[in-house]
Amino acid sequence: MRDVEILENIDLQKIIEELKSREKKLKHLTDQNGLVNEKIERANIENEKKIYEMKIKLEKEREMKSQAFDLLDNMRLEMKAIEGKDMSNSDLWKQKCKELFEICKDL
Repeated sequence: MRDVEILENIDLQKIIEELKSREKKLKHLTDQNGLVNEKIERANIENEKKIYEMKIKLEKEREMKSQAFDLLDNMRLEMKAIEGKDMSNSDLWKQKCKELFEICKDL
């Protein structure tokens, strides 16, 4: 008899509505979670692309820096070699200007 009295006091319709409401909320949150995961995945892919591009750019800049240092070292060696000769500064610069003129003329 007690079990029947307890069941009579319970509003089954209200419980069913509450369960439906919770199921809708759960579905909505699951959908939002899926969207957030997709956004995170897209962001990760974009970040990986940016990292790859930056690595390529870094390599190019390192190569350019290396070439610049090589040119600088070559110029230093050339200047030291020229300084070792008995040429005055004006003759040195005249010769350099003539060489540059010839290069420009060829171009």
